[in-house]
Amino acid sequence: MLTKSINNTHYNKHPIIETSRRRRGSLKAAAFLEHIELAKQNKLLPRIYWHFKQTSKDLIPNDIYSYLENHFINNSKHNLFLTNELLKTIDLLEKHDIKAIPFKGPTLSEFLYKNLALREFVDLDLIVKKEDVWKLREILLANSFKPYYEPLKNKQDTFLKRQCSLKFRSPNNVFFDIHWNYAQSYLNYKFDDSIWERVQLLDFHNKKINVLSKEDLFIILSINFSKDGWKTLSNIYDIAELIKSHDLDWDFILNKSVEINCKRVIALSVLLACDIDTLEIPQAILDKISSFKGLQATKDKTLKNTLKLQSHKINIIESCLFQIQLQKNLSEKLSYLYNFAIAPNERDWSFINLPKILSFLYIIIRPVRLLSKYLHKRVQKAFFTPSLNPSDH
Repeated sequence: MLTKSINNTHYNKHPIIETSRRRRGSLKAAAFLEHIELAKQNKLLPRIYWHFKQTSKDLIPNDIYSYLENHFINNSKHNLFLTNELLKTIDLLEKHDIKAIPFKGPTLSEFLYKNLALREFVDLDLIVKKEDVWKLREILLANSFKPYYEPLKNKQDTFLKRQCSLKFRSPNNVFFDIHWNYAQSYLNYKFDDSIWERVQLLDFHNKKINVLSKEDLFIILSINFSKDGWKTLSNIYDIAELIKSHDLDWDFILNKSVEINCKRVIALSVLLACDIDTLEIPQAILDKISSFKGLQATKDKTLKNTLKLQSHKINIIESCLFQIQLQKNLSEKLSYLYNFAIAPNERDWSFINLPKILSFLYIIIRPVRLLSKYLHKRVQKAFFTPSLNPSDH
């Protein structure tokens, strides 16, 4: 999949390709560099290094192998550092009787690959109960965590209802995303509180920690990755590995997807995973998935975006169109559009904090703010060319 034809004009001065050109010829070096750039963009370098290390490292130029090896070592150190931060924070919350479920990050690496170093992650994600959010916030603030955003006191209840997470920075500059819902309310998912009844324990670095059941993990990862537009191939590989390495209860998943209102999200997740790997999925499940209109085209476009070398970022319009395709009927599509375009969020409240009597003005303010944000990004894209040097990504 990473062998799509790409224009390598901008990479001629990359140190790896210069050295490889001198030693092995420009065509071969360019071909390997193409793989490296796409793998880096899709957060797959650790897995590619591990594959070559275990099988056929002689097939790639020495300079490129050294680059992969150094990246792997640095990523391993970084992941160990984040793991330590995660465990310290879980201990802190447990002392105050707050249950937290880590997902993604180091626990996902352990659960899927039994190897902390095979995934790349930059922050840490925890699921907590909605009723514990403000208590947790006070605990973190008292322990020198800094909030990425401070909800206005008169908007806290609305914030909990409409949003799904708060972000904090630890004293060691690690970002934590604290989740109490799958996604923002405008995406129309219904959170399943029964996940807490199915929590399991994972032996993780000499500590037993809470983790999601494998079926709940599949559902939540699918929603989370879809919410972000399936930004990288590593997300899809994680889903494929979860299907391949764990015997999932597909009837449970499909029944829950009806309750949560995420059937099309689950279907897209399976389609993407099946496109990159050979997976054993019951034919009855595949038949149901194939009945969803338009998802094949959505899957193809999603994969195409991950293979755009200039790190394609989904803009507001593209994100909106993508999420519309995942709504199950016209009523929900219109509901999504209304709530996305009109209903204010924390950014609108920060932009201008209106008293309750004037809150109707957000109907005008939010569309204007979104449009200005979109136009600003379009201007940046038109007049500023992003660096293509891997060290600048």
